[in-house]
Amino acid sequence: MTVPTRLRPHLVTIAAITALGLIALTVATYILIHQRVHLPWEDRYRISADFGNAQAVIPGQGQEVTVSGVKVGEISSVRLVDGRARVEMTIQRDDLAAVHADARLLLRPKTPLQDMSVDLDPGGPPARVLGEGDVLGVARTRPSVNLDEVLASLDVDVRDYLKILLGGGGRALEGRAAQLRRVFRASEATAARTRAVTLVIADRRRELRRTVANLRSLTEVLGPRDADLSRLVEGGDTTLAAVAAEDAALRKGLARLPAVLDSADSALRRSRPFARNLRAAATTLLPTAERLPAAVTGVRPLLRSGAPALARLTTLVRAARPLVRELRTPVRRLLAQTPPLTKVLHDARYVTNELAFNPPGPEDEGYLFFAAWFAHNFNNFLSNQDANGPYWRGALTLSCTTTELLSPTLPLLEALYATPLKQLCPKTNPEAP
Repeated sequence: MTVPTRLRPHLVTIAAITALGLIALTVATYILIHQRVHLPWEDRYRISADFGNAQAVIPGQGQEVTVSGVKVGEISSVRLVDGRARVEMTIQRDDLAAVHADARLLLRPKTPLQDMSVDLDPGGPPARVLGEGDVLGVARTRPSVNLDEVLASLDVDVRDYLKILLGGGGRALEGRAAQLRRVFRASEATAARTRAVTLVIADRRRELRRTVANLRSLTEVLGPRDADLSRLVEGGDTTLAAVAAEDAALRKGLARLPAVLDSADSALRRSRPFARNLRAAATTLLPTAERLPAAVTGVRPLLRSGAPALARLTTLVRAARPLVRELRTPVRRLLAQTPPLTKVLHDARYVTNELAFNPPGPEDEGYLFFAAWFAHNFNNFLSNQDANGPYWRGALTLSCTTTELLSPTLPLLEALYATPLKQLCPKTNPEAP
């Protein structure tokens, strides 16, 4: 593509104008992005909150909404609703996915020129996620407190004293910044302890208010009961007199109290692992405890229908008492025989294990294996019988010399052979020459 002859002398000018246009477009884009221009494809959502005071909150000035110091959105509008300032905030979903119903908001200045911002604590589960149209109430928000409001709460004398204090303090601290820093550094421990004492005093104040309220309720209840109160005082006097009479025993008990407390402290320390596991166990038992009322309600019909059977069972137990009394002596005797019986069963178990034991190896067998062969051979041994029943089979081989040695058994041998032995072995006859 060729450039027209007329434009050739102006190419440098055209290139410069094009470059300036690109630079202007880049600068304009940068300015628009940093001037809080929201692009259509950005994912945003809105939340609203009521503040008791929204002084110096001006929408459109880029006043930020921060979480832990990180910007997640900005204030988009503020209007008056039922005498309170309702502040609407636009949140970038990429920076903060959701805000929950237990969120807390603090309105505070970022600079001494009252450049306001909202410090947001978004909360979390199990609180629900806020949707479009949901509003956080005044109880979840804190407005910014200005110095003039603090000074306005002081009377004239306190203001004058404050002016004198500030003026005198300014003259006293003039040129002593290093010494003041050392004083502040040295007072850190004192400030920490003072804070702890202040917290304890604040707790005591709450406890004192509750004590006064409970004392008032107690007084209102005890007011119409003077007679009962008098009897209570008389009973307390008698109790204290009885305690005073046991002064020596009380002293002895108090002397032993430290050892008891030490033992209790040791026991509590040892029970810490149990307490840690108890929480998990109790949490696991919560579903069972929640279903227990329904189970108790469901078992009521069974209890009603089982009441007659329970009454008959009670009668049976009463009737069985004499039998139970008679069984005491046999049971006692049976318990006396239990140790020998246990030993017999132990020996029987040993014998059974020996008989049933099968040695390792393909050729080694236990007693039970050979018991079958023994039964088979024993059956063959008694397989013959006559009118008198089974009889043994066997072969007995003797010599005449053996019979001479077994002379006491000659009658038995003659009965076996059914022949006089002198015919078999004449030498065994003592009358033979």
